[in-house]
Amino acid sequence: LGTLGGPNSTVPWPGVNNRGWVVGISQTGELDPNHESWSCEEGGFMPVTNPKQVCRGFVYHDGEMHELPTLGGTHAFATEVNSRGQVVGWAETDVFDNSCNGIQKLQFLGVLWEPERGTKEVLPPYPGDRASAATAINENGVAVGISGRCDQAVGRFSALRAVIWEHGSVDT
Repeated sequence: LGTLGGPNSTVPWPGVNNRGWVVGISQTGELDPNHESWSCEEGGFMPVTNPKQVCRGFVYHDGEMHELPTLGGTHAFATEVNSRGQVVGWAETDVFDNSCNGIQKLQFLGVLWEPERGTKEVLPPYPGDRASAATAINENGVAVGISGRCDQAVGRFSALRAVIWEHGSVDT
């Protein structure tokens, strides 16, 4: 599929729909200004680079790889796509979260991207939590994932509870 300018890309989740769209993650040619151990490398999905590379989610369709936007931060991660072209994953915001353990510096939240419409929707954490990540979406647009504390963006303390997002609201 290629990359977004960096050395590696991968499809770590079953990120393929019946329209032939593929979603995954790719390193870009940019260096991470915050030197974070983001999900792409921290989770073992890609080889560790030094200095750290920026990692972004992508959607591949019609023979081209398209970068998915963040929520104002540096990194993003795409996990799954449904036949409606709705893509889910997580992305960093521009908020420095002092509660993080030092590996992660920026807040990250679940995202539902609709590339054909050019839209993205934040999938908020469960009330009282600080971070979220979406891992799957069904054909009705109902997404599932995790919610918890700011931590490495691959789980652990960011996965204190399983959540579901439906019609703009989050529940356990």
